[in-house]
Amino acid sequence: MQRSLLSKDWRVQAYARLRNSEVASMQLDPIVEEMRQYGQAFAKRHKNDLAAMCKALREKEVQSGRPVVSRPARRLPARAAG
Repeated sequence: MQRSLLSKDWRVQAYARLRNSEVASMQLDPIVEEMRQYGQAFAKRHKNDLAAMCKALREKEVQSGRPVVSRPARRLPARAAG
């Protein structure tokens, strides 16, 4: 029981360090924020329905007139037992 409390405390401390570091400032990049806002607005227009969002993106893809590459699925090689 004590170990899980320590690990939780470690995660909280790591998060606090991250929030106070320069890495956290990357989250405030205006371009990233603009893209997040666009994505959130897009999701809101489609009521957060993943199927509706995919359908809208496919329609936009067709309307763009750009070639779309679709590759067949490949089987991964069998992993050696070990």
